[in-house]
Amino acid sequence: VRMRGAFLFIAIESQVKMSRYSPVLLSLLLVGCDEAPEPSNRLVTIPVKGIVRMDGKPLANARIVLHPVDEREGIPRPVGTSDVNGAFELRTYEAGDGAPEGNYRATISCRGPFQGKEEDRDELAPELVPSRYTSVHSSGITVSVSGTSVELKPWDLRRY
Repeated sequence: VRMRGAFLFIAIESQVKMSRYSPVLLSLLLVGCDEAPEPSNRLVTIPVKGIVRMDGKPLANARIVLHPVDEREGIPRPVGTSDVNGAFELRTYEAGDGAPEGNYRATISCRGPFQGKEEDRDELAPELVPSRYTSVHSSGITVSVSGTSVELKPWDLRRY
């Protein structure tokens, strides 16, 4: 977003004759260029946080994705990543904003150590979570988002 302001500044600077009013004109034109306007089609979100564990131990670096039960077009998929304690906060548009109100199925994925090119990580790094949790059809984890905030009960995943 800051780059957009910089490009605007360069374009204006090259087209405006330098005079004693140029700095004033430039500063007036750049007001508001530092931040993009909020999209009007964003859904209202509710903060959602939880904890994920594997066999009773915190699951670090797990990727959590909520898939809307109502699969209408335009409903976003909130995501989160767990910390070393297994704690996570979901985001839809920006860090920690949560998820839109509704019912979801959750999937959880956690890739192991990887040696190689970063772009190959998703395909080649070993999955540490049993495959049933990585599929929306078999995870068995449902989430209902409503109210002013949601604190999920800890999810205890089992290898077997």
